[in-house]
Amino acid sequence: MKRFVLGIVLLAVLFGGSLGIGRGMEILHQPVVRDLTKAAELALSGATEAAQAAALAAKEAWQENWKFTAAFSDHGPMDEVDDLFAALPAYFPEAEDFAANCLQLIQRTAAVIRDHTLSWWNLL
Repeated sequence: MKRFVLGIVLLAVLFGGSLGIGRGMEILHQPVVRDLTKAAELALSGATEAAQAAALAAKEAWQENWKFTAAFSDHGPMDEVDDLFAALPAYFPEAEDFAANCLQLIQRTAAVIRDHTLSWWNLL
């Protein structure tokens, strides 16, 4: 009976930890998505310097939380986000290309968040 209770407690701790990590990913990476959305909107409206500043803020936020994300996440999507952030300065002169790169970054960052949230398709 003690082993059964220990097993249930261990499963509850692992489940709670998983939920906490998922929530942590959402809290840490929502500002990245928000800044990139702002950058894309600003770039398309012609405010290129403000768009660059918002994109750089998103990059800094991503890099600040990179180690936590790397500890619990698949590195494939993280590498894609890193690659897109590395290419970001090349897109600064062209507003449409810059906004398109920001939208790709939003999609990839949102996928990292989505992969760690509790949903029925993540349980399959």
